[in-house]
Amino acid sequence: MKKINNKSFLWLLLLSLIGLHARAQELKKLSLNEAISLGLQNSKALGISKSKVLSAEAKSAQLRALQFPQVKATAGYSRLSNVPEFIFPGYTQSMFPNIPNNTRYGLSLVQPVSGGFRARAMLESGELLAKAAGLDAEKDQAEITLTISTGYYALYRVQETKKLIDQHVLIA
Repeated sequence: MKKINNKSFLWLLLLSLIGLHARAQELKKLSLNEAISLGLQNSKALGISKSKVLSAEAKSAQLRALQFPQVKATAGYSRLSNVPEFIFPGYTQSMFPNIPNNTRYGLSLVQPVSGGFRARAMLESGELLAKAAGLDAEKDQAEITLTISTGYYALYRVQETKKLIDQHVLIA
């Protein structure tokens, strides 16, 4: 009798569990529509296409925002130390008075007047890229649907051929 070591025992146990699990699964009949629906839900290629569409739409929205003026507000405050005033000899007025608190405020508005129609061309380009990404996603969906339908009908033909062969074997 051959002795089984722990590693071999674990492999045998794993393989037997996989075999039991495989036998325990039930066969489920799928209609063509269910198969297509499951295929479209679980398709990684379609998920990538949809993310490309979202990215292109976000880029188009970003380019659309460039048409509007840009407003920038700034504010600042600084506190300086108390430095004695500097007065030139012979003058009564201080050249550099002591101002310990300093505040600054600013508001700017930027609107390009003309950029050689660059903004409009970029916006049109972004919209066309978003539309192209949408069409690519539709194409990918149609290809996945066609692949699933072709596989489904090939499986159906094989099953019908098997039934036909089984009938002829029983007759003969």
